[in-house]
Amino acid sequence: MKTLVALFALFYSIIFSVPSLKAEDSSQKTWQFLLKDTYSIRYFNPEVIADGSSGKKTIWTKTIPSVQGNLQLNEVETLWEIDCQKRAFRNIRTIVFYRNGETQKQDAPYNWSDIKPGLWIEDLYKICCEK
Repeated sequence: MKTLVALFALFYSIIFSVPSLKAEDSSQKTWQFLLKDTYSIRYFNPEVIADGSSGKKTIWTKTIPSVQGNLQLNEVETLWEIDCQKRAFRNIRTIVFYRNGETQKQDAPYNWSDIKPGLWIEDLYKICCEK
């Protein structure tokens, strides 16, 4: 268990080793429960599902670690882009909120990944694309 918490902390420290930036005002977002697993609780913002080009949608999620331990992060907000036609997704923006009040923002889109059955992202796909 401690190993998984340490890996989670290491992952975020490597990925988000960019200068701190002022993040969007999180208080303006409304969050709805998406799911809870062993390591985190996830929410999504139903008010900000935006239509993009060619059947793509964007949606914000918030992830709160359910095991804090020595983790210094408080929560992570992620803007996902979902391609409804191709059943694919990618992360296009991530904001990390730390316990000490600092934030870090990363705006580099990742490569597209397929949405596979049984993954949590499939639930997000259904919310965005099967309305």
